[in-house]
Amino acid sequence: MPSTLRRALVNALSLGGLALAGSLAYQYRSEILYRPNGSRDTSLPP
Repeated sequence: MPSTLRRALVNALSLGGLALAGSLAYQYRSEILYRPNGSRDTSLPP
């Protein structure tokens, strides 16, 4: 396996991991900010 392909694969995987972690953190922060009482109220804006 050429090193360029391996490097591209590692870059793609790391970018995917960062995007996944960012989206999870954003969802968690949104729940903390907009649902402080822990209820599943969906009438509030995202």
